[in-house]
Amino acid sequence: MGANDLSRFPTPSPEHRRVAAGQFERANQVIATGNFDYGIQLLLTCCKLDPGSLIYRQALRKTEKVKYNNNLRGSRLAFLTTSPIKTKLRAAKAARD
Repeated sequence: MGANDLSRFPTPSPEHRRVAAGQFERANQVIATGNFDYGIQLLLTCCKLDPGSLIYRQALRKTEKVKYNNNLRGSRLAFLTTSPIKTKLRAAKAARD
């Protein structure tokens, strides 16, 4: 992503940045104890609050790799939860929505 790509993200308020930073610190603590599921939830929230932050997205990806032992697939039954979403995206793309 270049500098121009980051302009697509809305600028978070100072309150959102503060909350995201607090959740990021908590996520790091939780991940250190081995609770990857809760840590991933916290990091997802950080990414939603401050979508332009590369640090949050890199930490999320790193944690997911550790959780799934870098198997390049994710969870075994992930296709069951992602296939309806992919279908909706394809339909929206076809309708140019």
